[in-house]
Amino acid sequence: MRKSVYFFVCGALVLGTLFLTGCSEGGTTSAAKMSDSDLESAIKGRLDSNVQVRDANIDIDASVERNEAILTGKVPSQDVKDKALELARDSRRALIVVDRIEVERRDVPRAEYTEEMAVRQRSRARELGDTIGDSIGDAWVHAKITTRLVADMDTPARKINVDVDDNRVTLRGEVSTAKAKADAERIARETDGVKSVKNLLTVRPG
Repeated sequence: MRKSVYFFVCGALVLGTLFLTGCSEGGTTSAAKMSDSDLESAIKGRLDSNVQVRDANIDIDASVERNEAILTGKVPSQDVKDKALELARDSRRALIVVDRIEVERRDVPRAEYTEEMAVRQRSRARELGDTIGDSIGDAWVHAKITTRLVADMDTPARKINVDVDDNRVTLRGEVSTAKAKADAERIARETDGVKSVKNLLTVRPG
């Protein structure tokens, strides 16, 4: 009798352990399972944590199976784009973020151009080998000219340096045609705030 009770109790304990283990594993699997829409919601939550990124209305197409998210849309600046990509990557471990965001630049009026913007512009200028004077106005003029050169000139291989000092512009570097040289000067001269333009560009056909 004692042996029967012993085996009964032991069997019940084993079955109970197996049952609890199975429930635990099943619960873990269920909790860990995520749908594509769940992943998109998680990424959106991260993007919405930043006011500028949230206002940009970036679209998200995510795949849990590929651990990938494709971001599309238009943003007003490179800073907003970089922040959106950073937030998306932080939303899930080792998430692959495909960048299809376009920067739709707009001219910032001089009255809205801040010292913080000028600091960032001077940093970009140093990376390009350009020089900018100490005033916010010089940084503003540099930003406007470089943006327009990229947008208006169909010369991807060009290397144009734009120096600005006291709102006076000097263009340096090489372009592939005389037309590109003339276009660069025209763009600089037509930019608000520019006092004068010195065109030192050389034409070197590619």
